[in-house]
Amino acid sequence: MPSITITWDATLDMHTCPICRALHGYSWTFTTPDPMPDELVHPAYGVVWNKVVGSKAHGHQRFNCRCSIIPRMNVSDVLEQVQLLKQELEMEKRFE
Repeated sequence: MPSITITWDATLDMHTCPICRALHGYSWTFTTPDPMPDELVHPAYGVVWNKVVGSKAHGHQRFNCRCSIIPRMNVSDVLEQVQLLKQELEMEKRFE
């Protein structure tokens, strides 16, 4: 199953809060059938993002957050699966 990596992307300037600055570049990797988890949890800050609400890094002040998340499917996982399927098909053809 392909994995998904989600990276926190903060707008780094003088208005960036300490939490978002610390989260900048932090990544989560998931290997689940659901392409996007309901929440992103950081070990020190707890739930920092919610699928419905968006950023929760600031609690109820989420409208001030200028951060985003960048999801990325890890293509190497998909290529590995394709190679395995290809090998299985070749083996089946040999036994026909």
